[in-house]
Amino acid sequence: MTTSSSQTFKQAATPSPMLNTPVLNTPLQQTHQPATNTVECFNEKAFEDALLRLHNVNINYEGHHVVHDVCFSIMPGEIVGIVGESGAGKSTVLHSIVQLLARQANTTGAIYFQGKNLLELSEEEMQHVRGNNIATIFQNPGQRFDPLMKIGAQIEELYHVHAKPYNHDALVALMKRMHFSNPQRVLQSYPHELSGGMLQRVAIVMGCIFEPKLLLADEPTSALDTTTQSAIVNELLELNATRNTAILMVTHNIALAGHMCDSLIVMDSGHIIEQGSSKSVLAHPHNERTRELLASVPRFKSAMQTQPQSTTC
Repeated sequence: MTTSSSQTFKQAATPSPMLNTPVLNTPLQQTHQPATNTVECFNEKAFEDALLRLHNVNINYEGHHVVHDVCFSIMPGEIVGIVGESGAGKSTVLHSIVQLLARQANTTGAIYFQGKNLLELSEEEMQHVRGNNIATIFQNPGQRFDPLMKIGAQIEELYHVHAKPYNHDALVALMKRMHFSNPQRVLQSYPHELSGGMLQRVAIVMGCIFEPKLLLADEPTSALDTTTQSAIVNELLELNATRNTAILMVTHNIALAGHMCDSLIVMDSGHIIEQGSSKSVLAHPHNERTRELLASVPRFKSAMQTQPQSTTC
């Protein structure tokens, strides 16, 4: 996978009509054929250079397999999207990277970040990785705020947990960049006093505070209106372009992923069925499931209807 972050940011400087594309929820016929748009599971050069690499990752809950032999890598500064319908295993893979799955989950294989296998680290060592080097933006941030603490106090606690000196001026400046017109009012508010969209934006601010090497984003714009979506997408792209932050984004919205990402991974029922550059996957999908996902989006439907059907995957 290659990086084109600065170019992507320039292209995203204006709102994209793709941001308003509906979530994909069309029932699809199941296939698990390996795709041509993919990379080898093990490539020595990619392994050495990658910021993050998942190698033969399998996840099961009490014997029930939910993720099967997942392999992919992310280079420094690259933006990668994982797409697929609900239940495909996208969020499970993302949460496994920072070991935030339920206790009964069993993860095997290897997840390398900056050369270290995260699956071999202790909980104390993982606490240092989380936030400092890998930040996570969750799909439902409102559930992760303490309802009895003001937003500002919760952010200060984040600094304390990661042994960082609290910098109020830098925090306010970051919030203004994220289009908070009155950061001080937000910091003095309780979570229930903010809308779902504002809480999502606060969560993104908290994820960006320590300038992580990798940002894991689980449906980062799902609770936002179209205008705010566009602003948040551009902020994430700016973070990527100016600080070389790699981003792994999970989304149902394949059009949004194509707009933001250098590379795409398509999942179905715990399997990676296709992966490659965004341009390649969107313009020349090899897997039938990928073509059906694209055909569910009006913008891509006509193109999918005129494409010849590939007999090889």
